[in-house]
Amino acid sequence: SIQLAIVILYIILLFAISMYVKHRASQNPTEYLFAGRKFSTGLVAVSITGMAVGAASTVGVAESAVKIGLAQLVNAAWAIGAIVMGFVAAGKYRSLNCTTIPELFERSYDKKARIISVIGLSLIMLCITSLQYVAGGSILARPHAGYLFHAGGMITSAIV
Repeated sequence: SIQLAIVILYIILLFAISMYVKHRASQNPTEYLFAGRKFSTGLVAVSITGMAVGAASTVGVAESAVKIGLAQLVNAAWAIGAIVMGFVAAGKYRSLNCTTIPELFERSYDKKARIISVIGLSLIMLCITSLQYVAGGSILARPHAGYLFHAGGMITSAIV
């Protein structure tokens, strides 16, 4: 079907872009990861918002919103948080020359605060990744009802 061809083309394109980005990042990882620390305040806000409001927060959260209710507020919270971070805290954070949030916590408090920060950020990433799988399951199961169930879509999404 056309939908399946689009999904397969999307996956191929995703892998091609990933290989290209991996090649570019390997040439100068620090410069690539931190964009030479040249992002403007507005670009930081837009980048964080784009990262946060993706398939996980639109499809995954929307599905949860139907089941649980009010879950769409997560999108608004992400967007507001990104804008506040970009316009209020990003400049100060950049001036501290920290490369990670846990490093900031350790400088401000102690090593225990850094460990707590790492645990908290790991839980956040686990939730985001889980929502990506739910979103992938929803996207892959809908147009291919005859091919994949929601769980199969989630597994396919995780493998890709």
